[in-house]
Amino acid sequence: MTTREQLKRAVGVDRRDAGRGLPAEIGPSLPERLYEARERKGVDLYRAERDTKIRARYLGALERGDYKELPGPVYTKGFLRNYALYLGLDPEDVLIQWRRERGDGKEQPPAIVVPKPIAAPRKGMSFSPGLVVAALLTVA
Repeated sequence: MTTREQLKRAVGVDRRDAGRGLPAEIGPSLPERLYEARERKGVDLYRAERDTKIRARYLGALERGDYKELPGPVYTKGFLRNYALYLGLDPEDVLIQWRRERGDGKEQPPAIVVPKPIAAPRKGMSFSPGLVVAALLTVA
């Protein structure tokens, strides 16, 4: 088995997976659009990986609609935007379709964790018992 076949097997791009669970009357799904645009451009996933600097396994996941294999929504949006530009698609349309197909019309804001405030320094002078004993021995 060649390296290309091994990578193809690892990426697992299969056209039958592209339109999973979407009604046929709404047009091509996002994974189908990405795959068809790449085919029209005449490049394979490995060439797209080299040109976009996005790993072939992530490009394959985008073309399969398998978003669970991607690192997270922020990365997925960046991958989709860059891949759409590379393929000659409108990145905003691609992102809108991605949100619609995910069933997420509005993106959830990131959780903001407020750090606990650092304890305020004590006011006044405080001496440790060892310091007091050392001072008394020095004076005596």
